[in-house]
Amino acid sequence: MKLRLERTEKTMKKILFAGVFVVPQSLLAGTPLHHVKPLSIKPGPSWSEARVTEHVGKIRSEVATETSASIFIFPVVGSLQGANNTYYRSETTIINNRSIPQAVEMFYFAQGISNCTRPSQTVTLPASSWTAWDDILQNVFNENGIGSLIVQAVDANGNYDMNGDIDGTSRIWTPSPFSGGTLSQTFPAASFDQSNGQTPLSAYGLRDGEGFHTNLGVLNYANQPRTFTVVVNGLNSNTQFDFNVNDCSFEQFRIPDGDYGIMQLQVQAHDAAGQWYGYGSSVDEVTANNWSSVLR
Repeated sequence: MKLRLERTEKTMKKILFAGVFVVPQSLLAGTPLHHVKPLSIKPGPSWSEARVTEHVGKIRSEVATETSASIFIFPVVGSLQGANNTYYRSETTIINNRSIPQAVEMFYFAQGISNCTRPSQTVTLPASSWTAWDDILQNVFNENGIGSLIVQAVDANGNYDMNGDIDGTSRIWTPSPFSGGTLSQTFPAASFDQSNGQTPLSAYGLRDGEGFHTNLGVLNYANQPRTFTVVVNGLNSNTQFDFNVNDCSFEQFRIPDGDYGIMQLQVQAHDAAGQWYGYGSSVDEVTANNWSSVLR
């Protein structure tokens, strides 16, 4: 998906809908973004009731690779207190590329619990625009914590809209405990494909040991608990361990410390059902600089 921007000499005017700044794509260049809140929100069906079986296939959405789709995943979103007076929140943007308004349904998978019966939330995006939330968990779900989001376009009846053309990106950030600035990590919208994870998936370029550690995040959106095996294949050493993820749930945790150096994380579900997504995120323990790698 590539935004087609048009140059204009007119002053940018922000269009305010119930507290949300919604900016036409033709006026995106150089637009400042201020504190935003969501459009009116409507509760919807739970994930277990949603019609998602038809989503199998090569559905992709990622701003960085200029693609778009009608359903995607935000790998991790959060709104939670951290150490050293930090507070992490997800500043999130969703884009409607269609020339008509688009209803968008969001399913939140909180860490550590089953979310199969958690109600979804639906917002309506104006035509040819983007909408931003400064803390999507608080703004849309009125919740604290950490988890994953699945976002899909829906029609007027609340059913999956295969004609939807949406995209998005999310930045989880905190005020820096070391300076007056911020620390952040960006997670673009990721592909949704129910066959993802039927075979082992790997993330590369991560690092652990000598002042670095790595977190692993996994979303299991199947309606059954899952057990996974992780193989850490580092330049300096290797290890292997298992972990569990509840049904319709998310887990993020620090992998066992070790002097692995630059490494590969390979993750495999004990079944071949697919329906999971994962990533690794490495952190410099001195500067708090961080980077992520998707399990592919």
